[in-house]
Amino acid sequence: MFYRTFNSFNPKQWTRHFAYFLPVLFLNGCVTTGSEMTMKSGTPEKIQRTLQGHDDAVTALAFSPNGEKLASASMDKTVRVWKVSDGSLQQTLPDTRNWLATVAWSSNGKWLATGGGSPDEGIKIWDVSTGKVAQIMEGHSSTIRSVAFSPDSKTLASASADKTINLWEVETGKLLQTLRGHRHRVWSVSFSPDGQWLASGGFDRVVLLWDVKTGQLVKTLEGHNSSVLAVAFSPDSQLLASGSGGAEGNLKLWTVATGALLRDIPVTESSITSVSFSPDKKLVVVGSGGSSSNVKLYSVENGQLVKTLEGHGNNVNSVAFSPQGLPLATGGEDRLIKLWE
Repeated sequence: MFYRTFNSFNPKQWTRHFAYFLPVLFLNGCVTTGSEMTMKSGTPEKIQRTLQGHDDAVTALAFSPNGEKLASASMDKTVRVWKVSDGSLQQTLPDTRNWLATVAWSSNGKWLATGGGSPDEGIKIWDVSTGKVAQIMEGHSSTIRSVAFSPDSKTLASASADKTINLWEVETGKLLQTLRGHRHRVWSVSFSPDGQWLASGGFDRVVLLWDVKTGQLVKTLEGHNSSVLAVAFSPDSQLLASGSGGAEGNLKLWTVATGALLRDIPVTESSITSVSFSPDKKLVVVGSGGSSSNVKLYSVENGQLVKTLEGHGNNVNSVAFSPQGLPLATGGEDRLIKLWE
């Protein structure tokens, strides 16, 4: 069922159901904005709070750099900004005509980036302080699946179903470069926290590693048996996690310097939709869809399953650790966001 969806894709048969399998946006590093951040390490075990308000599936999540706020993108065509400490809704950013697939928060705290179902509407850069659109970036010819800010907040990467990755100048909205290397839809993109690398994954079942400075493809990581729907770097930039779809997803951990496969973890009866490292690099979390829609936490050290978190009623589309460590945020097709402690 899900395996066939991701490996024999027919554009004429595209339905909104398939659009739910979306990548996570991992906020690289633990950047503070004017005050010291209190780290909260540990394994999330129980639901601290459930955030309700979206009228359709939650597709992507991104914490603010100080961990005080959480942005959520949805099929209901909005981005909502929540206060983490009490779960209150702070802002609702409408995105006009089309559903949203992705949201990212810049490390300087100033910008939110969104993209989704209509390339005609472009990628929007929102000024967080005003809730107004600061830039619209146009250039992709198909759905925007994933966006990510560089660690210095000056560049935005966008991955699209048109098989390309675009690099944009945030302040001006100028297209800097188009990266071509994938043979099929590009589903996820992530900058390394040190700013040296850009990783991308797609329907061609490979992970590509790019040199950010030159825009050159430096490594092709092969081994997934189905579409790569999520990629994320570890906080120290030394490891890269990739997750694949299909009836049985696989979580792979790669050594960035060499491209060697460090861990190959089968996630039984689940299609991996999103991945995120804990800030202390001890855990990697995956969200899943399929016959087993839940959240799983694995040990980076040995690849063993540490915890399974159950609470969503359907596909878990996005997972994100707070830059502070906890809470862990998860969002899904059930329209809910859960914060775990």
